[in-house]
Amino acid sequence: RLKIGGLKTKLKLSNLKMRESFQSKKFKHGGYATLMTAIVLGLLILVNLLVDQVPLKADLTENRIYSLSDQTYQILDNLEREVVIYGVAETGKENRVVDEILQKYTNRSKKVTLEYVDPYRNPGFFRQFTEDGGNISEGSYIVTSGDKYRVINRYDLYNYSYENPFQPRVTSLAVEERITGAILYVTAEKTPVIYSLTGHAEDSLPYELREKLEYENYELKELNILTAGEIPADTDVLLMVSPKRDLTAEEEEKIREYLTGGGRALFIFDM
Repeated sequence: RLKIGGLKTKLKLSNLKMRESFQSKKFKHGGYATLMTAIVLGLLILVNLLVDQVPLKADLTENRIYSLSDQTYQILDNLEREVVIYGVAETGKENRVVDEILQKYTNRSKKVTLEYVDPYRNPGFFRQFTEDGGNISEGSYIVTSGDKYRVINRYDLYNYSYENPFQPRVTSLAVEERITGAILYVTAEKTPVIYSLTGHAEDSLPYELREKLEYENYELKELNILTAGEIPADTDVLLMVSPKRDLTAEEEEKIREYLTGGGRALFIFDM
């Protein structure tokens, strides 16, 4: 059963692709599949609640090597901020296919530049793009604008088939989808924030779903109302997934105040 506070919304057919990640056998059996279906449907609604807040949204499902989509060209033509794409590659070992696609970005817009950095000659350069000071793997790309950045792992540049979960198979390129999505993220005035409530033994969002939302440029954070003392002002949607314990009276009061003030929330219960 789904309870939604805030705005009325409708599902869009284009978002049904999100369900495809949950069509494998491990999601088709038992009560877990029921819960996953509820989560997916609920997040489809949640995504639609936020869709109007992102200045440009592009459907980049077709991976065309020799041309970029009209949506990407529109985004590039309307860029107001400088964007730098760093390729992490040893000199002379750049990914030629990816490079060819990225050259189309720089050819289209003077505000987009492409630079390659050798991780063996300049390993310290990448520390500014990792929160924990860790390493960024060779073959990755970093899209930056001002203080914002997004790291795209080399494996995320491809789409995979998981018919055999032990041997995923590359089916197509996802370069344009990832790069254009990252450009939207780093140049956006505001990134919609989804806060997941914690403290009631809630279920976590599946990794696949978190990944999809992040690629759609939604920032995911956790929130314990009792610890934080309030619902943050930057909350675009409050999310609660299958809690095992009840809200306290204090939490309920703060959530009601948030919703009364025009806030949006999505509560998903496993009945």
